[in-house]
Amino acid sequence: IITVNAHSHYPRKRFSIAHELGHWHHHRGKCLVCRAEEYRPRDALSPERAADGYAADLLMPHYLFRPLARQLGKLTFKAVRALADAF
Repeated sequence: IITVNAHSHYPRKRFSIAHELGHWHHHRGKCLVCRAEEYRPRDALSPERAADGYAADLLMPHYLFRPLARQLGKLTFKAVRALADAF
């Protein structure tokens, strides 16, 4: 069961659900409790980083993201907003 904060914005909910699906995918059959103090952004091997990567791949697959990013050209606020809206 995955729960999200009902008051969170839709993009946050989507990412949270995708992140938790990442934990399920990578750690199937294991009991995993995540605590804020265990999240080390620079630790590439941490379960949290793996779940973040899974969520990013699920929500912004590179085969869809890259062509759109190239099409938008120069990285401007408008281009970033268009990418955010698309994904």
